[in-house]
Amino acid sequence: MVGTRLVEHLIANEWSVVGLCRQPRTDSNGIRYLSLDLRNIDECDDKLGGIHNISHVFYAARAKHGEGRTEPVEENLAMLRNVVEVVSASSSSLQHVHLVHGAKYYGSHLGRYKTPAKEDD
Repeated sequence: MVGTRLVEHLIANEWSVVGLCRQPRTDSNGIRYLSLDLRNIDECDDKLGGIHNISHVFYAARAKHGEGRTEPVEENLAMLRNVVEVVSASSSSLQHVHLVHGAKYYGSHLGRYKTPAKEDD
């Protein structure tokens, strides 16, 4: 899981990490977890709006969908927009938003593709 490995790396390098999840986590491992639904702008504002020192967002969330089905692009975009809008409005220290993605970005779910994969293929 890319999010888990990223968090482990950040914690090992002494970053302060806030993890967002729908279900509350009991194993914190130095992470402050916030349980919220990214699809709900009011919930995002309520939980994230009070954090004023967020410098980086590493966004790895995806809307739930069936395996092999088309991903709900509009729902994914709304989730990302909710996080970025709330954090950028509440945290003047925001420097970077990184979208974490996998091979689907290159069309792996559509069948074979050229390797090495290039963004302009």
